[in-house]
Amino acid sequence: MSLCRWLFRLVPAVLSITFTAPVLAEFDEDYDAKPWREVAVELPPAPAAANLLPFYVSPATENRFYIDGASLLAGSDGVIRYTMVVEAAGGARNVTYEGLRCSTRELRVYAFGQRDGSWSKSRGNDWRPVREVAANRQHAVLINEYFCPTEVGGNMTPERMREALRRGGYSETQRGYR
Repeated sequence: MSLCRWLFRLVPAVLSITFTAPVLAEFDEDYDAKPWREVAVELPPAPAAANLLPFYVSPATENRFYIDGASLLAGSDGVIRYTMVVEAAGGARNVTYEGLRCSTRELRVYAFGQRDGSWSKSRGNDWRPVREVAANRQHAVLINEYFCPTEVGGNMTPERMREALRRGGYSETQRGYR
């Protein structure tokens, strides 16, 4: 092959590498540099008794746990938001509006429900890890058995999550579906 033909074939290849490499580098940097952003949060109405879906946490607690099915949201930011109601055996009632991130296994409490149906913003509302411990185990249960049956939450919709709460969670074979 003549030198001219060889150069004629080599030049386009070199040019394509020269011009494509920076674009790929920018894509990788752009992709990695985009920080996660949480969408604006709107507080739901106070939970109605008819919308409360019970879920089981552990034999180690006498508290009863409920999710307000009407408040369940699967946000475009990957956060599942819901109102939780916890009733203690002695009659005390705690209402919180919370968010769970399946991908990072984190929890955020946005607000506390008041007796008059209003909300009080949580002061310590940073994202924090959900741990498998006896105290506050309800969040680990929600992630593992109701809201995040796959590592990243799969294609969970509010209806699927309500269905999981109604039937008592996902079996081992159902957890991996997408």
